[in-house]
Amino acid sequence: MKRTLSAFTAGSLQHLGLLTALVLLLAAHQFADAHPVLTAVLVFLFSLPYVIASVVTRRASFLYATMLLGAVSYFLTCHALGAPGALLPLLSAPLVIALLIVGHQLRARLPAELASYPTTVFRAMNVTIAIFAVWALVQVYGLRGQPGFMPYVAGLTFLAYAGLYLAHTLAGVSAVYTYVFSTFLMWGGVLTVAAAAPLNVVWMPAMASAGAILAVGTKLHGNRKYRWSLHFYLSAAIAIVLSLGLSILRPAFLVVDLALASLLMWSAYGWLSKTVPDLSRAMLADRVVAKFFFYGSLLFGALVVPAILLASASPYVAAAALICAVTFAGLAWQRREQIFGARSIYALGAVLFASAGLLGLGRQLPGWGASVWSIVVALALLVALALLRGRVDKETGRVLRLGLAKAAIFPA
Repeated sequence: MKRTLSAFTAGSLQHLGLLTALVLLLAAHQFADAHPVLTAVLVFLFSLPYVIASVVTRRASFLYATMLLGAVSYFLTCHALGAPGALLPLLSAPLVIALLIVGHQLRARLPAELASYPTTVFRAMNVTIAIFAVWALVQVYGLRGQPGFMPYVAGLTFLAYAGLYLAHTLAGVSAVYTYVFSTFLMWGGVLTVAAAAPLNVVWMPAMASAGAILAVGTKLHGNRKYRWSLHFYLSAAIAIVLSLGLSILRPAFLVVDLALASLLMWSAYGWLSKTVPDLSRAMLADRVVAKFFFYGSLLFGALVVPAILLASASPYVAAAALICAVTFAGLAWQRREQIFGARSIYALGAVLFASAGLLGLGRQLPGWGASVWSIVVALALLVALALLRGRVDKETGRVLRLGLAKAAIFPA
C-alpha cells in the first residue's frame, strides 16, 4: 500500500498556506503601512517556497501562489515609493510584461510534458490584465479633468497592454489574441485622446489604430499563413467602423474620415502587393483581399463626392478632397498603363479631387483672395502638366496629361 505523508492533498496545503499569508498581511496592515519595504520583502520571501514546491513536485499550480505573492510584493514596493493607488493599473504593465517574458522562455525551453508551466504563467498574465483593465476603466470618469498625468492612466495602460498582446500574437499563440491586441489598441488611443481633447475628435486614434493593425497584418503577410493575416484584416475593419461611428459626433469630420479610410485601404493594397513576390502566382486568397482593399478604397472615395457637390466651401470637405486626390494620384501612377476611352479615370479623378480641394480652401480666403486663388489653382495644374511632360513615356504621358488638362480647363 502506498503511504502518504499527510492526509491533505498538495493543493489543499497550498491554498491553506496562501490563505494564511493573506490573513497575516491583512491583520498586520498597520505594520505594513509603517514598514512597506520590509513587508514587501517578507511577502516576496514567503513566495519562494512555492517555487521550490513547484520544481520538486513538477506541479505548475504552485506557481499561482508565487505569482500572486510576487505581485503583492511588487505593488507594496510601488506604494512605498509613493505611487498613488490610481496609478496602479499603469504600474501593472511592467509586471505583466515580466510574466510574458517568463512564459515564453518557459515555452521555448521546457519539454512538452511540462507545457502546463507556460500555460499557467500566461493564464495569470491574462487574469492580471483583466483585473487592472477593469480598474482603469472604472476610474476614468473620476480622473477626468484632474491636472497632471492622471487622466491619461487608462489610455496609456491600454496601449501598453496592446503592445504586450502584439508581441504575444507575433510569438505564434492563438489567433484570438489578435482581437485582444486590436481592442486594447483602439480603445487605448481613444481614451488617451479623450483625456486631452474634445470627444468629437476621438475618431482619429481609432482610424490610426486601423492603420497600425493593417500595417502589421499586411507587412508580415509574406511570412505567415493567410488565416493569420485574416484576423488582422477583420480587426482593422472593426477599427474603421468604430472610427466612422465616432466621427458622426460631428458630421463634418465624417467626410474627412471617409477620405482617410480610402487612403488607408489603398495603402494596405500597396503593402500587401509588396509581400507577394510574383503577382502572376498569387494565391486566390491574396487576390480576394487585394480586390477588397482596392475597391474599398474606390468606394470610400466615391462617398466623399456628394459632400463635395453639396458643401464644397467647407474646409473639412476641402481637406477630404485633397486626401482623396493623394489616393487617386497613387492609383493613377500605379495603373498608368490602363486606358479607358483614351484617358485614365484615376488621373482624372485625382486632378478633379485636387482642384475641388484647392478651390475649397481658396474660398476660406477673404475678399478678392478667393478669386485670385482660383486662377492660381488653374495655373498650378498647368505647371504640373508641363513638368509631367517628358518624365513619362509617350503613351502614358498622353493619358495623364489629358486628365490634367481637363481638370485645369474645367475645375471642380
